[in-house]
Amino acid sequence: MDLRPMYTSAAGIDLDVSATQVKIESKAYAPLCIDLPFPVVEAKGVAKFDKATKKLIVTLPVVPEAPRPTAPTPRVESTSEDAPIDDGSADAQTTETVQQDHVIAVSPPATVTTPKLPPTDEFAPYREFAAMALHDKPRTTYKTPKVTEQETESHISYLVHVPGIEAATVSILEEANVARLQFRTAEGLWFEWSFSVANVAEWTHDIATTNMAVVCTKVGALKTPPFRISTSDDGTSMSLLVDVPSVDPSTVQTEFTSSRMTLRFRTLREAQSYCLTKDFDDTHLEPAKCSVASVADDNVLVVLSVCKAETPVQAAEAVAATMAPATKAALISRFTNDVMYELD
Repeated sequence: MDLRPMYTSAAGIDLDVSATQVKIESKAYAPLCIDLPFPVVEAKGVAKFDKATKKLIVTLPVVPEAPRPTAPTPRVESTSEDAPIDDGSADAQTTETVQQDHVIAVSPPATVTTPKLPPTDEFAPYREFAAMALHDKPRTTYKTPKVTEQETESHISYLVHVPGIEAATVSILEEANVARLQFRTAEGLWFEWSFSVANVAEWTHDIATTNMAVVCTKVGALKTPPFRISTSDDGTSMSLLVDVPSVDPSTVQTEFTSSRMTLRFRTLREAQSYCLTKDFDDTHLEPAKCSVASVADDNVLVVLSVCKAETPVQAAEAVAATMAPATKAALISRFTNDVMYELD
């Protein structure tokens, strides 16, 4: 510390040294306080004033750093049957080392157990190979099938020309208006094919022996509704129940003939149009007596009147009822003559 030019000796200078700080006070200068970067042994410090340079030199020894504890040597547990058993009583107490007011706790040495290796026998390579095969993912190569397309006003049909398709292997994934089909044939070949479903309300697929057909119904196209038919006990009427909910009654339209019924309507919720055409080949309907009985929340009921079958006698009587009296008398006379001729 340079004390020029006010001091030529150490007289009038107060020096105070602590373990972490040095303070100097004098009348000529303001008090000076210096924080030491390391703890010192103040009792062994030395202060000397150099008259030639008019400097106060303070020498302080630094407190020596405490020695670091030595890591305990790990002990390997013996696997021999004849080795003595250590119950740990000798190392149960904790050893304390005291040096320069610092206490260092040394824990008992840790026990290291040697891991047991898997058995090495003649089957070890086979087990390793089986584990590798279990985690390996097979790479499947997909082929693109030949497909023909046909489009109508209401449907789009695809015919996938691949024989021997296994129905259990067909997987379907729809995303971003695209449907992707993956399937395998009986020969073990994998195929993948995609088609657009952007304007499709629903689609179905049907697997045959030589191909697979995919039929897509366009949005807004006519759909065939599910229905059930029951016949009355006397056979004079039939009830046709259409299982479609939320039918708009104002859109129901019907057409009846002696052998066919056509029903058209539209739903309120989905705004879907339906058309049902049913042919009756073995039954004769009475169109004037057929009608829609009710439109409920869950279905539509149609009642169909059936012409009852006539016996031959009833048919003859019906024909005779439409004849003129003279014609009817002539037929009866002829019938009588024929009978008499047979009797002769």
